[in-house]
Amino acid sequence: MVQENGWLGSTLCINMNHLDKIPAFYNPPEARGEDTFFSTLLDDAKVLRVPVYHFHDGFLKYPGIMKQKYPVSLRKIKGDESEIGLRFLRASKGWMKYKPLLLYIADKKSYKTKIEETYKKLEDSVPEINKLFQDNNFNVLLDEFKEYSENVEKHYKEYLKTNEVWNRIKENFKK
Repeated sequence: MVQENGWLGSTLCINMNHLDKIPAFYNPPEARGEDTFFSTLLDDAKVLRVPVYHFHDGFLKYPGIMKQKYPVSLRKIKGDESEIGLRFLRASKGWMKYKPLLLYIADKKSYKTKIEETYKKLEDSVPEINKLFQDNNFNVLLDEFKEYSENVEKHYKEYLKTNEVWNRIKENFKK
């Protein structure tokens, strides 16, 4: 279910009859990836892949959806739309904020090495990304990644605590 393996959280469906197998949603502050962290605790759950189409910002681009007025066709998004660079910057910041915790959960022993490798790749990539999106400054990604890497143990404790609290809530549902 982890996004790196091709799973997408936007198509997530949960069987509420198996509440005991449902972990909490968590992500570090202002990060993306709550579905990714959710998936790290699905070892004992049955996970199915359901092929469906999904799209981001459906409610912003098609406000009629909330009134059950569905689009007959989807409008094309042009590559030169001014919002694309800013949206990509925001999404990239969210990814930079969740990547350290994901690496930490996946492999604490190799965490430092993987963080250093990832930071180096990011350092090499940011100047090229800045060339593509000249109206946005992607240099901030380096600072965001560094900050969240330094706070990974704090975020890991929050992740564990969130699941502890969620497990207590689930116990109350059983009663």
